This record gives sequence, structure tokens and C-alpha cells, in this order.
Amino acid sequence: MSKLIGVVPAAGKGTRLLSLTENTPKALLKLNGKPLIQYTLEALIKLEVTEIIIIIGYQGNEIRRFVESLSLSIPIKILEQKKLNGLPGAILTAKEYLKDSSFIVYPPDNLFTKDQKENLKKHISTGAIITLLYEEKKIDFPRSRVIVSNEEIKEISISQPGSIAKITTGLSFHSSEFIQYLKDLHPTNKGEYEMRDAIKEILAKKKLVIGLPVIGNRLEITSPEDYQNLSQLINENKVLLYS
Repeated sequence: MSKLIGVVPAAGKGTRLLSLTENTPKALLKLNGKPLIQYTLEALIKLEVTEIIIIIGYQGNEIRRFVESLSLSIPIKILEQKKLNGLPGAILTAKEYLKDSSFIVYPPDNLFTKDQKENLKKHISTGAIITLLYEEKKIDFPRSRVIVSNEEIKEISISQPGSIAKITTGLSFHSSEFIQYLKDLHPTNKGEYEMRDAIKEILAKKKLVIGLPVIGNRLEITSPEDYQNLSQLINENKVLLYS
């Protein structure tokens, strides 16, 4: 695999963090003085991607200005998602660049204490269409869960609050073939497209979908309280972020 592209979906409004993101895009919220998206870009470079595509939308010019101020070692493209209709829409914004390339989807709110290079190597060795990284935890709002057997995902669905399940993290590894499963998706009642539906289609066609646990811990930011708590832990040197 000679070409590996990092895709950073940074178009959303961050509605769960609205008190923090009303004037600042989620990707530019800072931890230890560094914007979330900078952790993501540095992590992708360490995963040895050959270029990075950033998908912007809400307050996208602020993200563009910040990224253009950085001195990075690989090419960066910045594309605008015209309609904020979910993660598949963000990926399809870059489809002309991804149709012949393997790629990593790495949202800026995915923070880890360890690098995920060994999981990437496993993905490459299996030839899977997509590898989802998951963590097992108690769920506090409806989210995607997977059933995994011998590292193969057998089912993906919505799990309800209160249950303990293997939930997807948002960080995923893809073959170029994945793009074709996004083109015929139908929107939900909210007008959004779901990655879950594409994965169900792949599973229905008996194609390989891998599920791997994250290496180390994921530090999730789904509320202002999460952000404040994580900021405090970092400032007290109780948590070290990988970047």
C-alpha cells in the first residue's frame, strides 16, 4: 500500500458542546494550549499518511487559517462540505481523491493515550474494506455498537443508554473500495447519512469488516463537562495525550 490519505472531518457544529462551540469550531478547542485538530494532524503524520484532507464547514475559515499557519511535513488539502449531512457526506466530499487510495478517517475529537499504528498494520494485513476501532463502555446516549467475533464485525446497530457495549470510536481505516458503498445511501428523517448503513451493506454482501479495540484509552469529548474534566486532568499531568 503506497498511498494512504488521512481524512479529518471537521465540518460539524459540535452541537453537544454548544456552549463552547458557539463562537469557536470544535476542532479548534484547545487542550494544554493545542487545538484538537493539531493533535489529529500530528497523529496522522505519525501513522505515515502521504497526505491529509481536511473537510470543513461550520466556521471553516477559522480552521483553514489555523491549518495554513502550521508548518507540516506533508501536503494538506482543505475541502468544504457544502451540506452538513453526516460523516458519509464528509467522506464523499473527498471522493475524487480517495477512489484509488486507502484512507484513515480521524475526527478531531478522537484523542488517545497511545498510537494506533499496530491496529493500522492489522487492518492492512487483513485486506478488510473497513476496520472500526471500538471501546467497551457503559453508554450514556444512543450510539453505534458492534458485535465482534475473532476480530470480525458480525453486526452493527444502535445501543441504548445504560447498556455496556463495544461502541465505535470514529477512528477507522478504509480500503478504496469503501467509497462505492456510500454512493447509494438513503438519508435518515433528519436528512443525514449514517456510516452504520454503509457498513450494514458491506456485511450483507459478505465482505470483510474488522473490529479492533483501541490501544490504550480514548479520551472522549461529548459535553462541556467532558472538556472541562479532561482539561483539568491534563493540566494536573494525570493524563498524557498521544499526538
